[in-house]
Amino acid sequence: MNKKQRIIQAHRLLSNKFRVETNSVRINVHNSLEHEVAKLKVAYLLIKDGKKVITEAIFHNGGRADVFVPENYAIYEILKTEQLQDAINKAKKYPNECEVFYLDTSEVLQDGYEL
Repeated sequence: MNKKQRIIQAHRLLSNKFRVETNSVRINVHNSLEHEVAKLKVAYLLIKDGKKVITEAIFHNGGRADVFVPENYAIYEILKTEQLQDAINKAKKYPNECEVFYLDTSEVLQDGYEL
C-alpha cells in the first residue's frame, strides 16, 4: 500500500461526525494550558518533519487522540495530569492499527525537545 492509500485508509478510522482539519491545531479548554502548548509543539514538530496531523482526532468508537498522524497510524498522547495507566486504558478505544506514543508534557516543553 502506498502512502496515499495508507492515508485514505487511516481517515476511514475517523468518525464522520466531526470535520477533519489537517495540520490545524484544535484546542480543548478542558485540558491545562501546558497540555495544549505541548500538543501544539508536537504537532509543529511533526508538520515540520513533513507529516500531516489531525489534533483531537475522534475515532468511530469515540476514542479521542491528542495528535493523530494518518500516514503511519501514529497517535501521540500528551500526559500532564493524566496518569500513564489512565492513558493506556483510554488507548484501548483507539483502533488496533494505531501505535500510541505517550509523551510527558514537561519533557516536550523543554528547549531542544525533538520527537
